[in-house]
Amino acid sequence: MFLTIGEKIRQVRKQYGLKQVAFESFGFSRNYISMLETNKRSLNEEMKQLMYDALDQLTNGLFKENYTYEQFCLTPEQQAEIWLEEHCTLEYGLSDYEIFNEVATKYELFQPLINLNEKIAIHYYTTRDHQRSNEYFLKAISYCNQTDINPAKYYNLVGVNFNQLGQYKDAIAQYKIASYFLSEETGSLKYKNLYDMSTSYLYDGDCEQSLIYIDEIMNQNEDIMAKGSSYLLKGMILQKQNKDEEAKKILLEFIENPFCPPILGHAYHNLAYLEYNNGFYEEALKYLDLSLKYRKNYSHNSVTNSIVGEINYRLKKYEEAKSIFNEIKRDIFTSAHMDQKEDFITWGLQMYLDLKDFDSIKSLFEEVKELIKQALAIPPTLLLMEKQLYKTIINESLIKPDKVLQYTSLIKSL
Repeated sequence: MFLTIGEKIRQVRKQYGLKQVAFESFGFSRNYISMLETNKRSLNEEMKQLMYDALDQLTNGLFKENYTYEQFCLTPEQQAEIWLEEHCTLEYGLSDYEIFNEVATKYELFQPLINLNEKIAIHYYTTRDHQRSNEYFLKAISYCNQTDINPAKYYNLVGVNFNQLGQYKDAIAQYKIASYFLSEETGSLKYKNLYDMSTSYLYDGDCEQSLIYIDEIMNQNEDIMAKGSSYLLKGMILQKQNKDEEAKKILLEFIENPFCPPILGHAYHNLAYLEYNNGFYEEALKYLDLSLKYRKNYSHNSVTNSIVGEINYRLKKYEEAKSIFNEIKRDIFTSAHMDQKEDFITWGLQMYLDLKDFDSIKSLFEEVKELIKQALAIPPTLLLMEKQLYKTIINESLIKPDKVLQYTSLIKSL
């Protein structure tokens, strides 16, 4: 695929029917040409120019149509490096990964191979295929280990994928490895990794450990985005610990001094969620409106609108709630975090149960089963739905025994 100078000479000789003896008039013996072609001898810079000129003359200038002097002088390693750079694209990686991998490993050119694995991994991350994304991040890590490239970024991203899959302990393990490689580092990746680790500890139910990492971020001024985000996460941790007043205080502290404007909408969202959980629906709706004003990301807005829909359901504004549920359902299913999906599915299912909308209940169960197949939801989600369904059936049957048959038919159809 990539030729030495000697192999290029042999290729040109065969192409144009040149004998080795033809080079004698240029000072190259037949034996010398033979040794060049079998890579037993090499040319110095002066001799390279003489050989290039000889090939030019012997082919009546046609040789130059195939090779510039610079191309003629390139070693196979240099040619491979250029080829890898030209082919390091997502499209090529998805269609011909093995060829790219073979070239890169043959010449031990691991940097482009790391770059390609990263591109493919990010592609699968954006398409929500987190397991396949991790396959390529782990490949990138394996090639980092053969160079002096720090693999911390990729360990962090493997953790992010595990977090999206709800595998929080696996995520934490990866973040800890990333921390090891970042122990002497500063900068945004270090604080991102701490933030991600704190998040996974929170979702895994270890609030105390989560607070340890978040306080470290809050006490630095190097990464303002991470510092601002840490205020929001600390509010969530405190809320999880039933310290609502402290949670509200820290959120208002940030809102009154929004040193990181891009996350102001998130702060209002979290404050609204806090008010909602305490039953202050009107106050929650006020903050949700402010959140939607500042948040420009459609997926983020869908999560905010999920709370708006749930409040409408609690206020028995069923038509408004159903409209919001159906409008944002697709985006929540494909983009939201596992916990957010579960919250969304829970209130949606309860709403349909209250309305005795059995067709919508069956449809929701089918959609969740499909999400699980696509690894966009986890099996326990379905178990929670079934538990929620049976609990409603038991309560209903105690009040209206005549409805039991109707529910039995529903269960059989699921």
